[in-house]
Amino acid sequence: MRTPKDEDEMNRIAQQIAQSIFKKKTDIAPSKQNLYAYDKADEKAAAEAIRFFYSRFDLQIGTYKASLFCKINGKETKLKSFEFTLYDYHINTFKSQPEDYKWSFGITGPPAPHKQVWTLISKLE
Repeated sequence: MRTPKDEDEMNRIAQQIAQSIFKKKTDIAPSKQNLYAYDKADEKAAAEAIRFFYSRFDLQIGTYKASLFCKINGKETKLKSFEFTLYDYHINTFKSQPEDYKWSFGITGPPAPHKQVWTLISKLE
């Protein structure tokens, strides 16, 4: 589970990567820029993002239960529960995402399209 400290660290790393890429873009004259090419983030910034990801990644193959809760006037009510299974394919796809951090995919923008993961969800209750 992410903590507020984790969120702060993630935001700091994302900003560092975005600034690194932005700086590379602004260092090139507009007439010389290739708008269709992606600029790489600074290697140190990308390496830090990758280390952070792997230090927090704890998913394993298996069946998981997700529940949706609603809190109104201090009273918490479970609205729905779902069960889903993660297979080797899912774990490998998740773990391949950090390699794209150097391009800012999955950091300041959406992950690369081929990194999407789908799973079936079944209602428990």
